[in-house]
Amino acid sequence: RRSEAERLYAEGLTLFSGGDFVGAVETWNKVLALDPRFTPAAEGIESAQKQIDLQQRIRGSQSLEN
Repeated sequence: RRSEAERLYAEGLTLFSGGDFVGAVETWNKVLALDPRFTPAAEGIESAQKQIDLQQRIRGSQSLEN
């Protein structure tokens, strides 16, 4: 169980570093389903959510400029 959580966590890191923040969140939620105390996954979700929010704000401001 722990090794599966670690594997999924690493997969989420790869997605995150590639800019797929939604995919990373989905993957890290699977980690937390396996091990709710896997703190790095919870922290990763928080970081990814901040990136998603930032991207949405940037898109919103760009659409106002056009």
